[in-house]
Amino acid sequence: MFTRNGALVLLLVAVLFRLGSCERLRDRSYYKLPQAAFSACVRRFNGTHQAGCSSSLGGNVGRLIFADTAAELDGLSRDDTADAVLAVPAELFALQAAKLHGLPGGLQGLLVLYSESERDFTFDFAAKTGVNISEDSACPNDRLSAYRGSRGGSCSGPQASPAWNAAGTSAALLDWSFPVALVTKSEQIFTLKNCTQRESSLRHCAIELRTPMHGAASSVTCLRRPQYTSLISALTSISQLMHFCGPMGDLSLVWTASSTAMPTNTVRAPASVMLILARLDSFSMFASNSPASGTLTPAIAVLLAVANALASSSNGTTGRDVAIVFVNGDSWDYIGSQRLVHDLHGNQLLGESGQPARINASHVHSIIELGELSNLESMDQLAAYTDPSVYRVVNSTVDSHVKSLGLKSDALISDRKLPPASTQTFLRPPGSKESAPLQPVPALLLTDHKRDQGFRNRNYNSFADLRPTPSGVVQTLATLADRIATLASQFLTNSSAAKVDDNLLKAYVDCLQGDATCQHAISGANVTKSWLDKVYAATNSINGLIGAYVYEYQSRFLPNQGGNHLRYLTYLLLSNATGDIVPGVTKRSDCLALNTANDTVSAGLPVFYDLTSVSGASNNVSGVCLRLSLTALPAVSPIDSSDYNAWSGSGDFSTWTESQWETPTVRLFMRPTRSWGAAHLLFGVAVLLLSLQFVLGAKHGLEANFPVSVAP
Repeated sequence: MFTRNGALVLLLVAVLFRLGSCERLRDRSYYKLPQAAFSACVRRFNGTHQAGCSSSLGGNVGRLIFADTAAELDGLSRDDTADAVLAVPAELFALQAAKLHGLPGGLQGLLVLYSESERDFTFDFAAKTGVNISEDSACPNDRLSAYRGSRGGSCSGPQASPAWNAAGTSAALLDWSFPVALVTKSEQIFTLKNCTQRESSLRHCAIELRTPMHGAASSVTCLRRPQYTSLISALTSISQLMHFCGPMGDLSLVWTASSTAMPTNTVRAPASVMLILARLDSFSMFASNSPASGTLTPAIAVLLAVANALASSSNGTTGRDVAIVFVNGDSWDYIGSQRLVHDLHGNQLLGESGQPARINASHVHSIIELGELSNLESMDQLAAYTDPSVYRVVNSTVDSHVKSLGLKSDALISDRKLPPASTQTFLRPPGSKESAPLQPVPALLLTDHKRDQGFRNRNYNSFADLRPTPSGVVQTLATLADRIATLASQFLTNSSAAKVDDNLLKAYVDCLQGDATCQHAISGANVTKSWLDKVYAATNSINGLIGAYVYEYQSRFLPNQGGNHLRYLTYLLLSNATGDIVPGVTKRSDCLALNTANDTVSAGLPVFYDLTSVSGASNNVSGVCLRLSLTALPAVSPIDSSDYNAWSGSGDFSTWTESQWETPTVRLFMRPTRSWGAAHLLFGVAVLLLSLQFVLGAKHGLEANFPVSVAP
């Protein structure tokens, strides 16, 4: 039997344990949305202005209100939006982005509600809701198009088509005066709606959005700003300047079919390299929710299948080469292609130790770019665009390519300006005079939208670009990939030995859409479902879909780590498609040890990499070691970060930068109404006054009963 003292001790221990494990009262007053449940709008800059969103440093707080329809949005008065955070469904945001951007009355923030059922890759947002949403402009990248200046731009002037991106709202390019967040979990959306149902005359539901951005104004101002902190750095003994923003960028991927036959010291012949391009990036105003299933997946899958077919066939020794190029960053005024063209004209593309032979502008024979293909249900729907002025000079090569691809004569569109595409940068290199003719490079853009039709993907560059690739489209993609591989093989070796595996192409489509069962069709490098699941987890995939956003460029980026998540997965799949297995090497440490200067120079190949390892894996992990012949190249503006005049946007290079930011938070809580808050304040003041009166009365009584005598 416990004694009385023992029972008291146990009771004291229990009380102390409870006190030690309890939450702080302040924390219990808030419901904090999990990081995985929302994505915050971030701030970016170009040479002249800022775009995106930011909260105040302490966060924006307001009463939570809802508008589910356009009529409800129109019915909101200035008093309704004052000191409020508005929540709207994704469909309403898509329809009313301009109106939401211009809402008056001191709105404190905006929540866009977009649940999992709408974000599943089997859900076609435009088809199911009847609403189109593109956060890009109606004429993407027009400021630095090949037709800028006196040529009138891509969407106006002679030989121009109507706005290519008819669904464009420019939402991601606007400067929002309040923070915006995309809420993507059904549970949290229910919690938000349930909170407003618990309101009363005494309290209402409030929300705090804290998404402060460090940069401001423009790229010039943001990049110059650290110079103003140098004195503070010196006075406080801080060795590094404060960092507010940096150039956007990532890595582009290049694989050459004849890398073994053309090691680093090979001198290439003029017009001996065919470039085949596809884009790697997309964007949304919500950085971590930037999928590109409709915009990018089909073209990337086709290019991966072509690379695999060429790698599996004989390279030959004809002196010709085919370069498979995945261009990164071109959603932001052609960052990636500008860097490639800059290096081409500077004789700096490839050619470093262990890389394939150097390529310069004179080596380029022709260019084939794969654009949007998500609606390509038959080869009859394929359009091949080429610039009219260039076609008049190089029509024989262009016609030959069109014939080799098995296209009908009406598929070639040579009387219209090119749609927004990386090819435009190759035709008008940075630094060329505005009046100078475009470069006479045979170039074809293959896409699924015909003359004057505009983009068929109505969710281009948006958080809703989750369109699945139908089986009929996949079959057409396989046909297209096989024809491109045959054309490339004929260029390489005068034979059509390269053949595309249809099942492999479908597997690439599935992999890029987050279906880990695609590993069944991928052979050679021990790709397993568990490995793919780790890749999807490492890339923060959205319902299995990989984000394609380009962040601030970091020189420490590695092709198998960080940055653009779609580039990360594409690099691994391209490694599998083109790499050679090194026999007898099964451990990562042994695989990486093979990457010595002598070995890479003699082999003419850049690196060895264990494909089965994910970032951070142990050196003792077992897997398959691949000898790779692909190269990752910086996809960042060539402008020096200290050349502020060039960053003003008056030149020919992209000037997009991204702000630094802190981890965003969204917190929900119940807040007293103004009248109830005023009543609380008055009650507190009354208690204070009564307390003062009581203290003064007690002090007066004490002095009366116990008078203080003063010593003589």
